[in-house]
Amino acid sequence: MSDYGITPQGWQSKRLADVIDEASVQLAEIVDPKTGNRLNPDFNSDDPAMQIVSVPLNQTAQGWEAAQLANDQYDPLRATGPSVDAQLMITGLQRKPSTPTIINIELQGTFGATLLSGQTISDIFDSNLFTTEETITFDGDGKATTTAVSVVNGPVIVTDNTIVKIKTPQPNWDSVTNMSTRAVGTLEETDQQAELRRRQSTMGAASAPVDSVAANLLNLEGVTFARVKINNTLETNADGIPAKSQACIVQGGNDGDIARTILQRSGCTAEFVGTTEIVIYDKQGEPYPVQFSRPTQVPMTVVVDISVTNSSIYPTDAPQRIADNIVLYSVEGADAFGIVDGFDQDGFPPGVDVIVSRLYTPINQVPGHKINSVTVNGEIGTVPIAFNELAYFDASTITVTVS
Repeated sequence: MSDYGITPQGWQSKRLADVIDEASVQLAEIVDPKTGNRLNPDFNSDDPAMQIVSVPLNQTAQGWEAAQLANDQYDPLRATGPSVDAQLMITGLQRKPSTPTIINIELQGTFGATLLSGQTISDIFDSNLFTTEETITFDGDGKATTTAVSVVNGPVIVTDNTIVKIKTPQPNWDSVTNMSTRAVGTLEETDQQAELRRRQSTMGAASAPVDSVAANLLNLEGVTFARVKINNTLETNADGIPAKSQACIVQGGNDGDIARTILQRSGCTAEFVGTTEIVIYDKQGEPYPVQFSRPTQVPMTVVVDISVTNSSIYPTDAPQRIADNIVLYSVEGADAFGIVDGFDQDGFPPGVDVIVSRLYTPINQVPGHKINSVTVNGEIGTVPIAFNELAYFDASTITVTVS
């Protein structure tokens, strides 16, 4: 069997160097029938004949590279693009699409006037555009609240009270402002993220309750995070979970779908604990209260001290960029900047401690400065986050000082 191609050890590609070495050996075996002289091939020489011979050899090496890529599509850990989508379909999954950022807004206008949905608003620079989701009617104080979604899908980081420009003026509508961010948008699921979710989904039929419940929760539409913890002891454990109870922490998704999945996949003797309770009825009309929790947001106050090292490339809005980058990193991780940082999660999901030094990555995406210090909630090392908590970063609580 050949040493290249499909071998007992797996696929072995032939590199350009291997192709040239093999060709050199074969060319050296050619003998002139009249003189008995042999060729002395030297692909590093300026000999036009050797350069001509090297052309098909380069193409041969490119063919091997293409064959390598084709072979990799059958390996779940190396597959890319459509091949990943096909593998997801085998387990009944689809790649998660990008989602828009949703903000809570307050509008002011004339009492009793109605404003149709689909109005466009933005910041004063028109860099972040949003459209209103609902048709509203101004109350007796001339106010109304609703939500608006970003025109572009993905994480759009905006500071409160900065979306103040009306792009589609309407009669009886005077002003608008954003009060808070309801949901930060997400980018389309990457190949690596999709493959990780595919592997987790295969635990859906697991006999271990924790693995089964968690895997099936993650398979639900809209669910971006799920953690399941069981306390099998007769006492409340260190996490605060009562004896013989099961705690589920879920981010995203529909409350009813989540409760139904927890009930279907948990043991019949499971006692549920959580801050959200949904009553699920079986086919006989019997009620089953199911409890689970949404992550409790823990506000993070970040203080960054920097010094300018190169004013020619240091942007004038560097402090705002740094704050926005930190918020983006907290949600998407280093992937948001095209960087692989070696951590097995995106940003700071629920239950993950905030390691302050990780914030150097988003801060350093802004050029022309050096970092003097970074603190989060007064800590320079690690901010502990409980299993049912979520470190929440907001640009309004991030201070960047230039010293």
